[in-house]
Parts: sequence; structure tokens; C-alpha cells
Amino acid sequence: MDYDFKSFLSELENQLDKKQIITDEFLCFAYSTDASLYRLLPKVVLHINNEKEVLEVIKLANTYKVPLTFRAAGTSLNGQGITDHVLVVITNKWNNYTIENNGEVIRLQPSLTGGQANLFLNKYGRKIGPDPSSVNVAKIGGIVANNASGMCCGFKHNSYNTLKDIRVIFSDGQILDTKSVDSREMFRKNNPDIISKMSAISEQVKSNQKLVDFIKQKYQIKNTMGYAINALIDFDNEIDIISHLMVGSEGTLGFISEFSYNTIPNYIDKSTAFIFFRDIRTCAEAITAISKYDVAAAEIMSYSTLITIKDLEILDSEYKEQINKLQVGSAGLMFELDADSPESLEVKKSKILEVLKKFEPLFGVGYVTDASKYNRLWDVRRAVLPCAGNKKPALDTLVMEDVAFPIDSLADGITDLQNLLEKYGYDKDIAGHALTGNLHFNLSTNLEKDDEVQRYKDFMHDFTDMVVKKYNGSLKAEHGTGRNMAPFVAKEWGDELYKVMQEIKLLLDPHNLFNPGVLLNDDKDVFVKNFKRRVKLDKQADKCLECGFCESVCPSRDLSLTPRQRLSVYKEMMILKETDKAKYKDYKKKYQYYGIDTCAATGLCGVQCPVEINTGSFIKDLRAEQNKANVIDSFMFKHFSGFATISNLALKISRGFSRVLGDNILRKSSLAVHKVLGNTPVWNSAMPTGAKSLKSIKHFEAGVTKPKVVYWPTCTTRIFGPSKDTNQNDTKQAALNILEKSGYEVIVPKGLSNTCCGQPFDSKGLYDKAEQKRQEVIELLKATSDNFSLPIVTDASPCSLRINDGMTDTKVYDSVAFIAEFCLDKLNIHKIGKLAVHQTCSTQKAGNQKYILAIANSLSDDVVIPRSVTCCGFAGDKGFTLPELNASALSGLKEEVKGCVCGISNSRTCEIGLSYHSGLTYYSAFDLLDKNSSSKFLNV
Repeated sequence: MDYDFKSFLSELENQLDKKQIITDEFLCFAYSTDASLYRLLPKVVLHINNEKEVLEVIKLANTYKVPLTFRAAGTSLNGQGITDHVLVVITNKWNNYTIENNGEVIRLQPSLTGGQANLFLNKYGRKIGPDPSSVNVAKIGGIVANNASGMCCGFKHNSYNTLKDIRVIFSDGQILDTKSVDSREMFRKNNPDIISKMSAISEQVKSNQKLVDFIKQKYQIKNTMGYAINALIDFDNEIDIISHLMVGSEGTLGFISEFSYNTIPNYIDKSTAFIFFRDIRTCAEAITAISKYDVAAAEIMSYSTLITIKDLEILDSEYKEQINKLQVGSAGLMFELDADSPESLEVKKSKILEVLKKFEPLFGVGYVTDASKYNRLWDVRRAVLPCAGNKKPALDTLVMEDVAFPIDSLADGITDLQNLLEKYGYDKDIAGHALTGNLHFNLSTNLEKDDEVQRYKDFMHDFTDMVVKKYNGSLKAEHGTGRNMAPFVAKEWGDELYKVMQEIKLLLDPHNLFNPGVLLNDDKDVFVKNFKRRVKLDKQADKCLECGFCESVCPSRDLSLTPRQRLSVYKEMMILKETDKAKYKDYKKKYQYYGIDTCAATGLCGVQCPVEINTGSFIKDLRAEQNKANVIDSFMFKHFSGFATISNLALKISRGFSRVLGDNILRKSSLAVHKVLGNTPVWNSAMPTGAKSLKSIKHFEAGVTKPKVVYWPTCTTRIFGPSKDTNQNDTKQAALNILEKSGYEVIVPKGLSNTCCGQPFDSKGLYDKAEQKRQEVIELLKATSDNFSLPIVTDASPCSLRINDGMTDTKVYDSVAFIAEFCLDKLNIHKIGKLAVHQTCSTQKAGNQKYILAIANSLSDDVVIPRSVTCCGFAGDKGFTLPELNASALSGLKEEVKGCVCGISNSRTCEIGLSYHSGLTYYSAFDLLDKNSSSKFLNV
């Protein structure tokens, strides 16, 4: 494709900030990574924040005939989000929304995720229809463009069928906003040719009853093959036809800048069952039977699939035991019922139970109504795909296929599919949203071998013949057409309707500027071209499917690289090491900052990843090689007490300078030094002074017996005191006060000065040093607590998490857990105003969110959890030495905490960055509670 790229880029530099225009090959490779099995390297990557910017890009692209591909979260599986032209990535800043009619309608900008939309709707008892497994990561722009559905969605509640209004930018820069009568009329007036031709196409199809019947039949099951040509027969108004054609068009017809959903009820009363049958055919027949009733979701799992999930930690033991008893060939069914009342739910449960009895489930039917338990079950279902990747050989690609059979043919379709998989030597990993005949299966194959590519190619031709010719099924039920299935669109729809799709593309994108090669492609072999290259790294990194689930929680996602990008680029580096030494050297140099230095390494990505890949651990291993001979780390390890004293003194001196010079001058001076030397601390106005020593502990009345608790002040609270110009108290003293108010006799270990849990060493990959320091703390706590017979509480969540890792005989309570469980009921608490809550990475990893929320709710009736913040990016000392990481992670914080009187957290270092970037004072849980409470039974 010929186009004037140079002029396009030159003019683009006048429209966008230079940071938004990425031409460096290293970064273009990183940002080209998506969840598909394909790789194309874009010439340029553009980071777009709003409609004004994307409109300018589209206008320039139209002027110079430059092809554009739009990318939201990059979770699509079939190559619809990759290009070797211009990749337009929608940033997280395009995230406004409005809710109307008491939650019945929600208008969403494209960078909001489906999970965020549901969070906004939760208080109305509503949700959006689509519920793909990637719902918490996938962005609205991508969900709509792919017509993604999911487990409960079916086709009834997909984006096509729940569309209220849509705002679209076409390749010539025109905007159509269907919620505006003026916009609709203006589009008609300015585009008579488009309107008349679209009307003619629609009438042409409607006049052929055979085509009408065929289209209706195709959409009785899920179908995302080709364009949504059901719009041609569902609507008479040309604007309505065009708006619905945009759904599932995969960015080939227009750019979706806003989408309005008609929402659906999100019933509170739900029940889930996970049951098993002697064979998959019986399971499929049972699903066909219950599909006649009002079932919210039904998921089928083959025996091979059940084996891949049975060792997941989130799967309850009773199901693990049942799976272990199954014979080869058995199958599982997970289904959900919901209702508008408990009584209605019970009626449904009884009715479905009677239906299922006929199919003799192996261990009966046990319903789960506890929300935490049934949510875990659905988390297990969402983990099926990554678990399949978990077992694949390192050099294999996991090809994820997606098919739908008519529900009455489901049992026969599954049987034929299994036979075909067996014929070609693929695992019979089958799972899917079988209530609508939708099945997923995975092909693990080494696509760098010619014979494996040929095997895959032959399989696909036989598979598509079977689905289309025997069952009239859909070759892509919900994953979209992409590049993977573009060669087979004509096979499924026939030449006449394929020509209709070509006419639609030509009409709405006459110069083929939007996502060329996707959905429609004349190259019949495009599905076996441009595969990602593979290389073996280690057991953890090799499991990565590049699904992108990790990205939403990564603090460096808007600064440098995300976890999947770190792994993807590193794999490419290892290939380049053997094939292109010069390029490898360039990549390696850049990877130091983008991959290693800016990784917070907190491991929150591992919590989000369905197969628990902790990219932070991978990066720490790389750091370990670099830090073996680090003099400062060695001094810190050998003389930790001295290091802590020096740090404490340095903070006090720096605070003195700030009083004389002011924070601005001190910050500018420290920044200047930082730019020259690197890795030196940068001052900010929230920096603490050095902490004071603990005051003597108050004693209660003589003769009163009090329960004892061991309080372990961590090195962070022993070094970092309050920040200037705040009414923060020393965290240690606040902890003592709360524990005493709650009626405890507090025991503080002796000999604390040289102790540290080892977290600073662990983050640098110095595992031996980290473990030695950890064991020193454990031994000290063991001695102080009379061999762990007394409860132990600490004041920093990262430290309690680290000490508890691997502990079996006891646990150290994090501050929020101990307060919530043992202190709140002993305190009179005075309410304050609107309160911002920060849930640290370690709080999330430990599952302690409920505790800090309990404390926050006891203090305020208006609690805010900023949705843009996951990990704050302070990451130990990185908030001092790499301040841009903290700044990037908290870039949206200030806006989200407007109106809050203060914030609450449970990590002193996190509180420094949070305070600086929000303009509020963030207090420790101990401190804020101490300020606003009194004892119920003591005069303190």
C-alpha cells in the first residue's frame, strides 16, 4: 500500500505532543503486543487521549491516505488489533461516563473497561450486557468493536442488541452522533450517496427471502463472522443500520468515540452449580434441555479442560475431589440461575434440578448461593484459557478457536469436533458458553515448524467445512473475525452476502484506511502468516499468553512498559541476541529503564493474572544479576542500624533545609543532582522528617488484667516520621495509643534497631540477604511473643505480607486487619467528612481490603476508592529515586479525591506519594483512628 507517510508524520507533530508519537522500534515492538498469535510491527504508535486528537489523526490519515488501526486494551485474539502501518492506542484518559434513567442507560467513552461500567451501575442494580472473561480489562471501545459477549450475555444482551446510541468518526472525519437529532439529520444531508446506497443494499437483501431467512438463522446463535449484516434486515432507517453495522466491525468502518448501552438487571439473588456427567455428550444434552428454561449461563468443560483447572487455588476442595474421581471422557457443567427475589430463585432451582436428574449427574446437584463462593467458581471458569496456556510447551503457540453450533445440534457438534481434534493430534480442550451453542477450544502447536503450520492449516479447512456445511454454525461466535478468520468469511456467508459486506466496506471506508486486512481479506493464507516468534525463557515467563489481564493494575502502564510487554520484549531480545547483535544491544540498553528500572515489582500483576505469573519476580531475577556487587546494598545489609540512623538524620537535616530554602528550591536542587547522577532521591513537599523514638508506654490501673499484644514497629516507621505542615502523628505512637485504647498491654520487642523484614533487598533480587533479614525478625518476634502464643501486629502492610509468606505456625497481623477484628468494637469513633482510601498492593495481595474498608466506613459515611489507582508506584525507595513512576501511577488521583478531607492507608512510604500527588494528607490507619476515637472503657 503506497501512501505519504513522511508528510503525515510531519503534520502530526504539529497536532500532538511529541511524547504521544512513538517511532522508536523498541517501543513500537512493545506496544504492538496483543493477545493474538500474530505480530506486525507498526511504523508509528500514537497515544490518543480524546476525540479532538483522534479526529485530527483521522483527517490527516485521509489527506495522505495513511492506514490506521485502532487499539483499546489489546485483549482481542484474532489479530484485529495489529498493523504494520499506524497503530492508534486509546489511553486511559478518555474515560468519562454519564448514567441516565436511574441506571437504565449508561454512556461510556472508549477507554473505560467493562468492569468499571458495571461498578458505576452497581448501586442501581444494573450492568451492561456483555461479560467477556476480560471484562475487567477490555475497554468499551474494543468490546463494542468486537461485539464481545461472554458467559451470561448470550446474543440477547450483546452490544448490538443493547445499543442505545453511538458516536462514530468516519474515515473522512465526519462525525455521526445518533443520540442527537441534529447530527442524524446533518449526516443525511451531507451524505446522500451513502444514505441511498445503504438503503439500496438493505432493500436488495430484504427482497430476497432466502437471504433473509438465512441471516435470521445465523443470528439465532452467537456470530461475529464478518459484518453485522442482520442490521440490514432488522432496521429500515439507514442511520440505525449504519450504527448497528459499527458493532462488531473491528475498527474497519469507523472509530467509536462513545457508546450508550441499554443496561440489564443485575440480580442480587443468584445461585451457581458445578456438576459432572459421565461423558460430554450427556453433558451437552443436559445443556440443551435446560436451555429451554430461564438459565443465566451454562458453561461446558471437557475432561481435558477439567484436568487443567483442578489445581487452581481458587477452586474449592470439594470440586477438586470430584474431578479427581472422574473417568477419562467425563465432562463438567457450571451454570448460574438468577432472579428478582429469593422465592423466585428457589422455584428456578427446583425446576432445573428436576430437568437435570434425567441426565444422572455423577455427584448430584449442589447449589452455591454464597456470593464469595460462586464468584470463585466463575473466576475458575475465566481461568480456563490461561490454564490451557499454562500446560503448553514453551515454544508452542496457543491458538484459541471459537465456534457456535445450533443448540439442538450441540451434542453432535461436540462429538464431531472432538473426533476432528483427535484426527489431527490436538488436545481435546473444550469449554464454552454452551447455553448458546458456543464452544472454545485450544490448539497447542509450534508454528515455527513448517509441518506444524501445515497441520494447522489442514485442520482449519476441515474444521470450517464441518461447522459451515454440516451444521450451518458460526466460525467465530464472539472473538471476532480479525485476520485469523478473514479468509473464511465467504465460506460461511456465501458469495452473495460476502459481496454485500465488501460493498458496505467500500461505501463507509472507500480508501480502505481503517484496519485494512482485517475482517475482509483477499489473501486466503493470511491466517498462517506473521506468527509471533517464540523463545524459551523460564517456567514462569513461558506461561504468558500475552492476554493483557495484568495491564490494568500495573503502575508503569502509562510510563514505560506493562508486564506482558516486559515479557514480550525480553523474549524478542533473546531472539535478537542470536540473530541481530546490533539490534539486541539497542534493545538491551532501552530495556534497562523501560523494563527493569520502572517495574515496581510488587507482584500485583500476579494477582490479576489467571495463572499467577508474577512479572515482578521475573524482573527481580534480572536485577539480582546486576546487584550482586552493589556496595551500598552490602553496607545496608551489614550495618542496617547505622543505615537507618543515617537515613533518619538525613531526613531531619533535609527538613531543616526545606524550612530555610523552601520546598520548591530544594526540589529543583535535588532534581538537578538526580539528572546528573541518577538514582538519587528527589525532594517533594510531602517528604517526612526523621522519626522520633517511642515514648514510654502508658500503664493501666494496678491490678487490672489486660490481654497482651506484641507490636512490631517496622523500619519504615522507625525511619520516617510525620510530613511537614500536617497534623500527622508518628505512626508508632499512634499505634501504641490505639492498642492501649482498645485495652491491650503492649509489648514492643527489644533490639529493633538492626531489624528489617528484608523487603528492600528482595525488591533488588538479593534473595539470600532478604531471607536472612526476614528470619532475624521472625526469631525476634518468636522470642517476644512467647513462642508465638501472643498476637503480633505491625504497622506496614508490605512488611506483614513478607513476614507471613510461608509462615505456618502463626501470622503477623497487618494494622488494618488487627484494628478491624480486635479494636473497632472497643472504640467510640467520631465521624469525619469524605475520606479517600488507598488499598496498598500488599493489602490486595493479602486479601485485606475488607479490613481497611471497615475502618474507613467507621470513620466516614462517604468513602472514595479512586478507580484510576491500583498500585501507587512508590515501591519502597522508587518514589524517591524514580519519582516519575509514582507520578504516572497517581496521575488521576487528585481529580478523583476532590472534596475529600484526607486519605487513609497502611504503608508509610505509600502515604508520602499519595499526599504529594493528591494535595491531601494521607494518614496511617492507626493515626487517623487515634485522632478520631476514644476508648469505650478507658479514659484515653
